[in-house]
This record gives sequence, C-alpha cells and structure tokens, in this order.
Amino acid sequence: SSSSLSTPFTSSSSTMTSTSSPSSSTALSHDEMVTFVVEKKKVTVPRWKLGNNCFFRSMLMTSGMKETSQQEIEVKMEIRYEIFKHVVEFLANGGTKRGDGVPENAGEAEAITEENDLELLAAADMLQVTELRMDCFSEIMESLSPKTSTDRMVDILQAAMLYRLPQLEESVFYYLQHYGSD
Repeated sequence: SSSSLSTPFTSSSSTMTSTSSPSSSTALSHDEMVTFVVEKKKVTVPRWKLGNNCFFRSMLMTSGMKETSQQEIEVKMEIRYEIFKHVVEFLANGGTKRGDGVPENAGEAEAITEENDLELLAAADMLQVTELRMDCFSEIMESLSPKTSTDRMVDILQAAMLYRLPQLEESVFYYLQHYGSD
C-alpha cells in the first residue's frame, strides 16, 4: 500500500528517475547523486553523504516515497538557498564553522554569522539535523556577551523557546538581567 504522506519535497517534472529502486536504496553506490532545487538553484550531493540520523536520510532512503528514487527534488519549504546549502554541506562535509572558519570545501555557501545563525538553527530543527542544531546552539551560546544587543537577545530568546533550548533561555535571561538594555 502506498503512503499519502505530505512532503516538503516534490519531484521536478523534468526529472529523470534513478536507476536504483527504493527497495535497493539502502545499498547506495558512492556515485549516486541527488539534486535539491531551492529558490530555482541547485544543490547536488551524493545520497550516501546525507547522514544516518536525519530527516533527509529517512525520507530519501527508506520512506517508500517517490523521492527515494528521484535524482532531482524540489524543496517546497520556506528556506533560503544559502541556508539549505549549508545544511547539506554540513551533512556532506561533517561540519559548518562560524565566520572566517568556513571549511575549504564549503563551496559558495555564505559564512555562518550572527546575522544568519538563528535561521540555520531553524532549518536544522525543521530538517531534523540534530548535530547541526546542537552546533548552532553552541555557536549562539558562545556569541552571547554583555555587548550583545537587546534586540539580538530577544531574537535568541524567542528561538530558544521555540526550539526547546532551556539552557540558552537561561543564559539570555542572565545577560538581560545583569547587563540590561542597550
């Protein structure tokens, strides 16, 4: 019986299907690629690099959905291309660094900065990329200081509450309580 689950991914009408079937997708070759289309731009990655414990792996490899055999998948969710690319590169390369510390193999993706780290946290949470979610949490925690603006603190507090990060909430409350407003 086929599943009628809704998915934020749809196949492109011009997509060629993969030669592997969903039942054989657990034995992926290292050269089998999948391309995600986000904001009409493409992100291509070997399927096997999408990780073991995330939304991508379970949805693309084992769910029985049509995307398990697609080579090109359109992403139908509110996520910027640069952020989506970072999520995929995090999975493919094993990490994303803040600012100037972007790995050499990170391609064209923009650096993770205070301007987009909360957006990356949201994407990691939505796409169930736990390791990246925790990396964002750590980076945001490290960015807190008495010099952090009240507006940024409020944004961080909202994200901490939304994404169930009580330690981050407590830290923001501490800074707000001890260092007040701008």
